[in-house]
Amino acid sequence: MPASGPNRTRPPRWETSFRSKRHRAAPLAFLLFTPMVVGVVTAPQATAAPTASSISTVAAAVEMANELLAANALAQEASLAVTYEPDELHIITQISLPAEMLEELSASFPGVSVEVDRPDYSVEELNEEAARIGSLPGISWVGPNADYSGLDVGVVEDASAAAIETDEPIVTVDSAAESLSEFPVEVIEAEVLDSANRSNDSRPVNGGSLLYNAGAQQACTAGIGVSYANGTRFGFTTAEHCAPGAWTGWGSGAAAGSSDPSAVSRANDIRVVQASTTTNLAWIGAWNSTSSRKVYRAASAPANGQAICTGGGVSGERCGAQYVRGTNMYATVDAARRGPGFWILNETVSGGAQVCAAQPGDSGGPVYNYTSDGRLDVRGLISAVDPSFSTIRCAGNPSFPALPRPKSPSSRAFAVTIAPALASVGAVPRIG
Repeated sequence: MPASGPNRTRPPRWETSFRSKRHRAAPLAFLLFTPMVVGVVTAPQATAAPTASSISTVAAAVEMANELLAANALAQEASLAVTYEPDELHIITQISLPAEMLEELSASFPGVSVEVDRPDYSVEELNEEAARIGSLPGISWVGPNADYSGLDVGVVEDASAAAIETDEPIVTVDSAAESLSEFPVEVIEAEVLDSANRSNDSRPVNGGSLLYNAGAQQACTAGIGVSYANGTRFGFTTAEHCAPGAWTGWGSGAAAGSSDPSAVSRANDIRVVQASTTTNLAWIGAWNSTSSRKVYRAASAPANGQAICTGGGVSGERCGAQYVRGTNMYATVDAARRGPGFWILNETVSGGAQVCAAQPGDSGGPVYNYTSDGRLDVRGLISAVDPSFSTIRCAGNPSFPALPRPKSPSSRAFAVTIAPALASVGAVPRIG
């Protein structure tokens, strides 16, 4: 039940601020050298667009460096950052690392040179300064640069467009370059960041996010985060009948991942979209909600008559008077037999009509119950709607194409049971 068609209205893509102009601010003369403080291995800072191989190399290096630090009783004495360039792995720290540790890292990444770099400033110093700068009006984002030689600061180009209301002086690109900090600062013209939500997600993609496939001009919903291929790959699920290829966030235009042809089941209506990272979270609430919850587990089929929630990217969360009405079912969707699964019926009435359970674009979204501590007990993935229960009572994302649509919203939806669906593609849910 993906959404597609020539009448689709596409929101403007989000342009990353790293493409904007950069302004180097000269450090003041009284900068002092200070030692590195206690810490742990951290993820690398943002640099040029990484490749899939560099992402996996950095992730593996960070994990291995953590393990080696612990094995050498150094975890409480060093603060590391790891960056990657073609054929070069840079470990940034101010302590002397054991030769055996460096040898083991080198042996684990054949053809890659392992280098140890000493940063100019401590993580603590830069983080404290970043926290101070981040509170100033006009700042979009701030953090240490890749080699910890200073800070990268995103400054809002148009303060009036940002609707900043304050009695304090607003930081501008020019003022930031001149006198923002005692530390070296690279000022980057930026925009006000959009808060992540169900309709405006980026990697790592939460379950229930609304996604778009430009090649197929199709919208679908993310199911849950998974690992697969014996834990060597990561991503999230969506419906098999959603198109293969690259997917982005609907509102953000940010890359979400690409369908993996080795992890797809037509019979269980599931495919895995591979990504560099994954998450154990799923969106809850309305189509534009900023709230999420951890996935507790991917459970067996629900009981007939059980109350159930659906989390479609277009519709948002539907709970209330919505029940399972038929289990261990099979349905024909896009000329393929899908199942096992179960039927969902929304029995809420508004304005003399039943409210929808799902609509075009919700395909692949999670179907779940809440646990007593507020986590999601996921039971299935949205697969199809029954047109004989079509309804106009289906509010949702207003940027989504209006009726008429290729398929109508419906009070009755079919979901594939998640446990056998995940097993069919060798996937394991990310839970928390």
